[in-house]
Amino acid sequence: MSQLRKWCLHTDYCVEVEPDKVRQTFRQIQIPLHSICFTDDKMLSVTNMHDLHELFVHKNRMPPKLTPTDMGVERVGHLGFSKAQFEDSLWSDL
Repeated sequence: MSQLRKWCLHTDYCVEVEPDKVRQTFRQIQIPLHSICFTDDKMLSVTNMHDLHELFVHKNRMPPKLTPTDMGVERVGHLGFSKAQFEDSLWSDL
């Protein structure tokens, strides 16, 4: 929790909070990172997602930015993707 607190309180989220050694380790990771970004996510904004992806620079592109309207719903939010209502619409595509 203390790490998350540091990330959330820093203006650059997690990218500049971690020591150089940690950032270098992230940059050496050789597997693709797959993520989803929802425009109504109050905990991990589009800017925060970009900063997170900066840690994983190898073979990774920014994820698509999805709106709740794209999903045909009023709200998705931070944890909404894991709800069963998205099983057919989001999970199968990924």
